[in-house]
Amino acid sequence: MNGFWLLTALIIICPLAIYAGFLLQKLRAQQHKKLELEKQAQAGIAKRTKKIRDSVETIARMMVEQDLNISEGSIRIGKMLEGWPGKSYDFEGDYTQLFTLFRKANEFAILDERKELAKQDLMRQDYQRELLEAEYKEKVLEDAKRLLGHSWT
Repeated sequence: MNGFWLLTALIIICPLAIYAGFLLQKLRAQQHKKLELEKQAQAGIAKRTKKIRDSVETIARMMVEQDLNISEGSIRIGKMLEGWPGKSYDFEGDYTQLFTLFRKANEFAILDERKELAKQDLMRQDYQRELLEAEYKEKVLEDAKRLLGHSWT
C-alpha cells in the first residue's frame, strides 16, 4: 500500500516540478529581456542627453561669441532644455534670465506665421525683439557663459 501512495505522489509531483521549472525558466527569460530593454532605454536617454548638451553648449558659445543673437539662442536653448530627459535639473531656476527672454521671445511669430505678417506688424515685432535683446543682453550672456561651464552629470 505504501508503494501505491509513493507512486501516486511521484505521478503528481513530477509533472508539477517540471511545470514549475518551465515557469521559472520563463520568468528568468522575461527578467533578462526586461533588463536588456532597460539598458537600451538608458543608453537612448544618455545619447539624447549628450546630443542636447552638445547642442546647448554650441548655441551658448555662439551667443557668447555674438555669432547668434540672444533671442534666437534663448529660444533654441529653452526648447532643448524643456525636453531634458527626466526633468532632473531645474535649468529654469538656475538660468532665469535666459528663460525669461525665452518665454518673451517665444511669443513672436516665426517661420510661416512670420511670413504672413503685414510689413508694419513685422517691423513692430522686430523692434520689440530688439528692445528685449537690449534689456536682457548682459544677463543672458552671463547665463550663456555659465551654461558653458555647467556640470552636466
